[in-house]
Amino acid sequence: MDLRNITGLEEPLKILMQNLCDACSYTFRPVIDRWRAKYECEAREVYDNMALIASMKKSCEEEIVSSIHNNRDEREVRNIINVYSIAIREMQRLLAENASLRAVEIDPDWASEFYDHAKRCSREEMQVLWAKILVNQCRGERYYKRTLWTLRNLEAEEAECLVELVPYLVNKCFCPNLVYDQSLMPYNKIQTLVDCGCLNSQECLITFQKHEDVSIAGYKIVPDDSLKEIHFDGLSLTDVGCQLVNLVQDVKPDKKFIEGIRQLLETRFSGKAVLQ
Repeated sequence: MDLRNITGLEEPLKILMQNLCDACSYTFRPVIDRWRAKYECEAREVYDNMALIASMKKSCEEEIVSSIHNNRDEREVRNIINVYSIAIREMQRLLAENASLRAVEIDPDWASEFYDHAKRCSREEMQVLWAKILVNQCRGERYYKRTLWTLRNLEAEEAECLVELVPYLVNKCFCPNLVYDQSLMPYNKIQTLVDCGCLNSQECLITFQKHEDVSIAGYKIVPDDSLKEIHFDGLSLTDVGCQLVNLVQDVKPDKKFIEGIRQLLETRFSGKAVLQ
């Protein structure tokens, strides 16, 4: 049993405690209310500031994204206009040379693929290649969509390797093995062209019949009447590689390479095929 019950103090103590609590509450309530109001106001300000900051951040992000998109769109429009302008000038030149020249209808899917790839090209020298593809396509040639894809993803160094390979090609479709066996062109560049899909990786034998024209860097191989065929060992270009190589203007032949071909023909065919 509680001692306060025995002495009869429990009830008076309750009354005293309640009075003390009421007195304290009456005394400190205004202070507490002021503190509460102050901190609630500060909390609202912090919340409002955070909301304002979040709103400004979102607005800034939207502005940046919009600016990036606009700049990218402007750049892509400028790129495709450059390509079309080059193509138009080339078509005008061809029409001046041949008034009967007529353009053929281009497949819409191919045209869409061309547009998607060409608009991302900013380098002027590459825009010339895109324009050549468009002109040739209008003239009836057929470029594979994978050729467009390869050209779109071709690095500048890879394009330079392809141009460097041109004077070493037989009929612009085959790279004789003496090109890399004699280090006329570093093998790592050959491997680069394999990696980007312009050259096949497996060596093979290519054969030309007597009646076929065989040319190398502006020279022609002329066989003797008794010779039925001419063959070379090396790497063949892929279909994509052939199409891209034909866009490149002929360059000066490499004298060391030409001399090597002459020696090869002399050794292999006993002088029955000469380079002229």
